[in-house]
Amino acid sequence: MFVLGFRVKVGVDVRTQKTWAIKIVDRSEVVKEHMEAQLKREIAIMKMSHHVNIVNLREVLQTQRNIYIVLELVTGGELFDRIVQAKRFDEDTARMFFQQLIVGMYSLTTLAHIPLIPVCVF
Repeated sequence: MFVLGFRVKVGVDVRTQKTWAIKIVDRSEVVKEHMEAQLKREIAIMKMSHHVNIVNLREVLQTQRNIYIVLELVTGGELFDRIVQAKRFDEDTARMFFQQLIVGMYSLTTLAHIPLIPVCVF
């Protein structure tokens, strides 16, 4: 599976002062890798999902060069990095992460198939 390269910047809503993550995707890379349909599908799924354990999508903007996906800012890092660093979780920590995964994934079961890999979930 190919994962598109992207950059993420932090943006601030000037009206509310709320911070957001802005995922910047190069449109030419999307076209080159024939990922237009997948990206549209992922955006559609994110628009439909509203759950505490899933990153919320605020809006999507486009220019001739880039697609800007404005998302809820999550600062906890990636689950994969935590797994590598800890090497092993105690039972309570493992249970907490597992419960969050299952509850979040369950909320998406009516929308689409989402791969269960650590990079996608934390």
